[in-house]
Amino acid sequence: MSSARINNSVYNTLGDRWYQAYDDPIALLRAESRLLGPWILKTMREKELLSPHVIDLGCGGGFISNFLARNDCQVTGVDLSLESLEVARKYDETSKVRYLQRDVCKTGFPDKSFDVAVSCDVLEHVENPRLVVEEARRLLKPGGLFFFHTFNRTLLSKLVTIKLVEVLVKNTPRYLHVHSMFIQPKELETWCLRAGFSSCVFFGVRPSLASLLDPSVFRGVVPKNLAFKFCKSMLNSYAGFAVGNLERKPLGARRWFGGNCAAGSSKKSGGGDASLAPPNPPLPICPKWLTHYLRSFLQTPCSKA
Repeated sequence: MSSARINNSVYNTLGDRWYQAYDDPIALLRAESRLLGPWILKTMREKELLSPHVIDLGCGGGFISNFLARNDCQVTGVDLSLESLEVARKYDETSKVRYLQRDVCKTGFPDKSFDVAVSCDVLEHVENPRLVVEEARRLLKPGGLFFFHTFNRTLLSKLVTIKLVEVLVKNTPRYLHVHSMFIQPKELETWCLRAGFSSCVFFGVRPSLASLLDPSVFRGVVPKNLAFKFCKSMLNSYAGFAVGNLERKPLGARRWFGGNCAAGSSKKSGGGDASLAPPNPPLPICPKWLTHYLRSFLQTPCSKA
């Protein structure tokens, strides 16, 4: 395990750069939120969660919170960074998001207060991410949804998410990420099931190769049109959601989302839950992990049937 300490204080210094900078890794987070926000919204609507009460655990500058608020969600965003919360409030066009300084591991809200919990790009910044998962489960009503995005602890994620970003993106501080704090999908699955979630859905996230073909990349600037996509491989980063157990039983069944993960797309099978139906088994993490990753990284995702 690395002795390096993660640098979370950098988020206190961004100010309007949360929404305006491209010569900063925050632009990567902003681009990623353009994928995750609509996917979360579509999944909620597929589950017939209309105007849901949502808590964004580690909301930062409010990318996802403000997006959901613009789409008729009742949102509470919590974060320890007062500076980030001020930015989030400033860019909340609805002026309806409730932004509060709270510890994501211990928010202080009553049990079963929310329909949906979100924690994107947060778990890898917390000393004990299992506590965030447990807090999300405590806050959710029976059958509630917990959405997440984080990074897998692999050699590839160390090279891409840490080393390559430090080389290619200006103003990337040291220890923005610490590899030993990355989370393998199996670990997160175990935490979710033990916390009382009944099932988990996982799928990979990667940048669109076409959007990377921009000269600005070689000037240390994140392309303005950078886009992210869902994919099969979870070797670098992955997203997903866990479904709250109606009876809060320990442990449950894993579900893996295969095929092209066009946001929220799915096929019904045998009358089961469409969003949980696994068209294909998960790709193995090893052996031949690099071959699997390159194959899924370079292929064009299948179109929705």
